Amino acid sequence: MALELLLYLQKHYPQNPEDRWHQFAESVKAELFGLMSHSGRLKAQRELAALDTLPHLTQAEVHGDLGAENVVWVWQNGMPHLSGVIDWDDVALGDQAEDLAAIGASYSREFLERVLALGGWSNHPLLARIAAIQDTFALQQALYAIRDGDEEELADGLAHYR
Repeated sequence: MALELLLYLQKHYPQNPEDRWHQFAESVKAELFGLMSHSGRLKAQRELAALDTLPHLTQAEVHGDLGAENVVWVWQNGMPHLSGVIDWDDVALGDQAEDLAAIGASYSREFLERVLALGGWSNHPLLARIAAIQDTFALQQALYAIRDGDEEELADGLAHYR
């Protein structure tokens, strides 16, 4: 059954390109490095270099933007319950570490650890991939902000690189 589902997903969903992180790194260098201090560029280079170690995985359906703004919670008996996930525009087959990194960044490290424990991933190679992706979130924010002309988001994304 799992193999059939994977074959279905591979046929009907786009896959994240193999050079996705390389393209991202090149875009950051071209569009953002000029706005960074020397030490900021060094920090960014270290974070981008970690992306080079990520394997190209396409075995999970990845939302691609699973931040808190796209998760709907309802409160029942004083407890939050997941009600839905919205904005599936960026869904693709990729690495589940991307969505898990977004969960950790949006909620907390402790919440992510609970999710990982529930999934049986507490001592798993997935943790290093999550960390590498999470370390680039400010750069991702800044890159999208400069392209959208959003000065406030750009300043926030580059705050630790100036």
